[in-house]
Amino acid sequence: MLMTAHSPAPRARPSLVARHQIAMGLAPAASEVRRIRQEVATLLRLWRIPAATDTAVLIVSELLTNAVLHAPTTAIEFVATHGDGVLLVEVRDGSSTPPAINPTLDTEVLGSRGLQLVQALSIDWGWIPLAGSAKSTWAVMPVRGAQINP
Repeated sequence: MLMTAHSPAPRARPSLVARHQIAMGLAPAASEVRRIRQEVATLLRLWRIPAATDTAVLIVSELLTNAVLHAPTTAIEFVATHGDGVLLVEVRDGSSTPPAINPTLDTEVLGSRGLQLVQALSIDWGWIPLAGSAKSTWAVMPVRGAQINP
């Protein structure tokens, strides 16, 4: 039986009271994904939640790589918000195509498991269409209370 990729139903990202927030624009290029990963690691140290770095960098990499691969001619925006005990990351791109989860893991195919990783590492994730044939894909990660410093 052949299983095909499926897209979750669109839904808005959760709202939260932002303790910290940053938005960055980037070109749809692999080098930009690397740059944003480095920026995220620096931000989480500055926001005093460094224990979230490995998970956040992996999720951000997957979401940004999907945007670069599937919306290669559009500008991309990355937004990170920390508050209410969570870190919310969001990637906005110019493609209206919903993100799709590949139900089977094919270790021979590059990029076949990105959203499965996002789903496994986050406490929630989703997407929503935006105006002008664009979309936002987002993920939420918990930030343990011990990581938060006033």
